[in-house]
Amino acid sequence: MSTRSRVYTESFEKDAGFRLCGDGVSILARACSLGRRLSTAENIALSSNLDRYFDQILGHPARNYSAQDVPLTKSHFVQSDKGPLFKFVSDQTWGFLKNGSFKFGTAEYYRNTPNIDIQDRSEGLAHIHLVSGEDQLNVSLAAGYSCAIFCGTSQIDGPNDEVMRRRFGRKRIRIDRLEAFATRAAQRLGAYKTRVYDVVYRDVHSYAEDCPPVVERFKKLVGTGTLTLTILHNLNTEFFDTFYEFGLLPGLYAKPRKYEVESERRIIFETKADIRDKTIVIEDQVLHSLVTFLGE
Repeated sequence: MSTRSRVYTESFEKDAGFRLCGDGVSILARACSLGRRLSTAENIALSSNLDRYFDQILGHPARNYSAQDVPLTKSHFVQSDKGPLFKFVSDQTWGFLKNGSFKFGTAEYYRNTPNIDIQDRSEGLAHIHLVSGEDQLNVSLAAGYSCAIFCGTSQIDGPNDEVMRRRFGRKRIRIDRLEAFATRAAQRLGAYKTRVYDVVYRDVHSYAEDCPPVVERFKKLVGTGTLTLTILHNLNTEFFDTFYEFGLLPGLYAKPRKYEVESERRIIFETKADIRDKTIVIEDQVLHSLVTFLGE
């Protein structure tokens, strides 16, 4: 639960949800429900039906869902701070990198880019199921507005090597000292925290965890009445940090199964305010010195 002193605000966004803000950092609450504990299959059904609902509102085509999907837990996410991280790049990007120019994306960028090879409409989106006994709190979130993303892969010269070359470019780089790279990039980006995980592949970004204190406190704040703006403000004040944290792993480190061949490894850089630009470019020779240029 939140313990930091912040100014909390809430605003409604048409066809989206409520934007919850804490001192310049925001998450988007897209749906919320409190009820009985659901089964694994029911959690997936709830999440996928909410996805369909939001897609219809936004005019997106229907998605394909895998029957193999089950809700994610924290144990599914593997930290990879030590690296290495590889990256397939185009000739143009290779030229930029050779000159010490590095590009970082945002969740919004990957959700909306016209480049179909990297577009992911689920980027930053997740359905969170928090459980206490027979009770369950469900919150659908969009997170990562204050995060910059650097994407790569955990492997090269594997069975999907040719697919990766066609999708991203035929040239490759390698970053062995990943912790040093992340630390330097964070300094240049003004980020206060970095996270490195391998991406998990699920068509439904559904995440479940036992969390009795949050569920019980939520029940007391909401009660049995109507959700008013005052109650919403109280929920935001008390649970902003909680929802922000729960939204990051499934929102930024889970992707649809069609991307599974990429074996993506990514670094998230968290800043203390939402990032307004969809991409950030920094030029830095220290970062350049940490990159090994492998060529084709």
